[in-house]
Amino acid sequence: MSGNPDFLEGRKANPWERVLAISTALGAVGALLAILVTVYLANGQIKEGRATAEAQLKETRDEAKVQHLVDEGVRFDQPPLALSRVELAKQRIDEKHKVLLPLDAANPPAEMWDVLNECNRVGFLTRRGYLDTEDVFNELGYWLLNFYADAEPAMLADRKEYPNSESDCTWLVEQMRPLETKYDAGRNLRLSKEDLYWFYEEELHTKVGQPLPRSSHR
Repeated sequence: MSGNPDFLEGRKANPWERVLAISTALGAVGALLAILVTVYLANGQIKEGRATAEAQLKETRDEAKVQHLVDEGVRFDQPPLALSRVELAKQRIDEKHKVLLPLDAANPPAEMWDVLNECNRVGFLTRRGYLDTEDVFNELGYWLLNFYADAEPAMLADRKEYPNSESDCTWLVEQMRPLETKYDAGRNLRLSKEDLYWFYEEELHTKVGQPLPRSSHR
């Protein structure tokens, strides 16, 4: 066994070795901090990039919704649907006596189904997210709520045989009811026969490609 005390007690590091050890430790801490900062900044850039991508995607979707709404507005105001609206108005009112004619729910005018099919189409697109409910309400709500109020007995009769008849149209109307209450005090949720007469009287004067303003009898 060695009699060297340093061997038994362990050799004490000299000052330079201590400085080197401290420097090495500080270097390791610095490298770790650099890695952490790099990771933090990278995460920030990823989040920022994701937020930008999400914003661009939302903008693209919003633009697509606007275009879909424009397309449906064109369908509504152009042949053949615009002509069906005029023909339906002719069959639903008596201009001489200024009254709404009784509706045969079991055998409504064919043009009524043309309008309801469009309502169903718009409801389907809205339910699937291609259209915004409030945008649809602002653009077409007045007409759809009036048509629906008059045509509802025909739909109920049809559902005895076809339970899902015009279901997306009904869904859309239900989504628009709160908006009508909010923005127009529910005016078009309490339509009388006289209200419907004046609605159809205006529809008689529909100009293809030029939608009528909302009713002057509001």
